[in-house]
Amino acid sequence: MRWVRFQGHGVQHWLEMSDKGAILRRIEFDSAAPDPLPPQLRPERSDYPGAAVAAASITEFLSVRSRFGDSGAWVYEALRGDPAVEAEPPSDATEVTSDEFDHAWNHAVVQRNFTPCEGGPLPEGSRVTGTVEALPWGPGQTGILVDIGIPIPGFVDKAHLPGDPGEWPTIGVRGTFRVLQIRFSQWEDTARLQIRLEPIGILGRR
Repeated sequence: MRWVRFQGHGVQHWLEMSDKGAILRRIEFDSAAPDPLPPQLRPERSDYPGAAVAAASITEFLSVRSRFGDSGAWVYEALRGDPAVEAEPPSDATEVTSDEFDHAWNHAVVQRNFTPCEGGPLPEGSRVTGTVEALPWGPGQTGILVDIGIPIPGFVDKAHLPGDPGEWPTIGVRGTFRVLQIRFSQWEDTARLQIRLEPIGILGRR
């Protein structure tokens, strides 16, 4: 494999490429984008300009699409960028090591995790209708799962539910929710997406 870095129009590009030239992972740092990390998580000295606007992996993308379908692929692109973008590194691109690329990748992924998702099918702040699907840990514990009509699971944390477990909604209750955050992780080659929701109004009991 080959790893390169190059600059263009205020954006620092990093590419991981196969021996045949296919892009496997790509990173973009935009010097004009503000750092989304909370001050306590920012490194004392950053080797990267601005903030990551892309940290996309073709392997992750294919895993998400396989598990969650087209809606999952759309959400991944909104969260991490389009991994299928074709880019030819210029002749003066700088060769970097795999360790240097991985360091940049990890930094970019953390930044993307803290960047509000404003695009895709479920931008943060949008409203969806859903049905309580499960209370997997029981009333009063952790939260509830919500089916919003797509393969990606919705989750309401107990902080957004009544303090009295007896007032928690039961399975089958429908309601309106606000999208708070979309969380993505790739764990042991398994793509995990979850939509964090907040109820709008009071969810009743059946």
